[in-house]
Amino acid sequence: MAIVGDLVANLTANPTGFLSGLNAAARGLAGFAKQAASSAVRVGGSMAAMATGVGVVAAGAGMAASIQAFRESEQAGKKLDAVLAATGGAAGLTGDEIRKLAGDLQAVTNYEDDATIGAAGVLATFTQIKGDTFKSALMAAQDLSSVMGTDLQSSVVQVGKALNDPIRGITALSRVGVSFSQEQKDQIKRLQESGDLTGAQAVILAELQKEFGGAARAMADPLTIVGNQVGDIAETF
Repeated sequence: MAIVGDLVANLTANPTGFLSGLNAAARGLAGFAKQAASSAVRVGGSMAAMATGVGVVAAGAGMAASIQAFRESEQAGKKLDAVLAATGGAAGLTGDEIRKLAGDLQAVTNYEDDATIGAAGVLATFTQIKGDTFKSALMAAQDLSSVMGTDLQSSVVQVGKALNDPIRGITALSRVGVSFSQEQKDQIKRLQESGDLTGAQAVILAELQKEFGGAARAMADPLTIVGNQVGDIAETF
């Protein structure tokens, strides 16, 4: 168990060392593959042909998966950039800032950066959600999805509706189990009607934090995190 504990700690806190080891392992596998191919040649031409055929099929499947992952990543990024441009940057964040946030969250949750970037593209259509509130909304959507077992896109729409127009939008959150007292509802209405939209949004985010805060991190699986990081390597390749 001590070994497993050390593995989990290093995967979460120090993935750089693990990925260096992963690269070394890949080089070792490449060397093994060359030796295996040489042995196959010595055994006979038919066995070599079989090994080559299997290798080509495996390599082709891996390459196809990597290309598809790369395309999905590019599509998520393009969607985000298109929405930011269409809304005149209403989110108050650049595409690069959102991508960095997505990468940071990928390192501590089960959510791929591409999934978070895609969700951010949807959230950016709600033009009253800006700056730090935008960041908090993304994290709140991840927490909500983690607890409720819903997909991130659905949660980000519910959170987006609530924050974009708090008086009407909190109904969407109430339907999925977020509880607002009458006092909170009155406070939200008073703040929004007085022009303090940020204050009304803060009340909603505070309740989400109270009920779901930190769930995405608490439920993170270190192996899923590493798998997502390896997926990024495949996309880059």
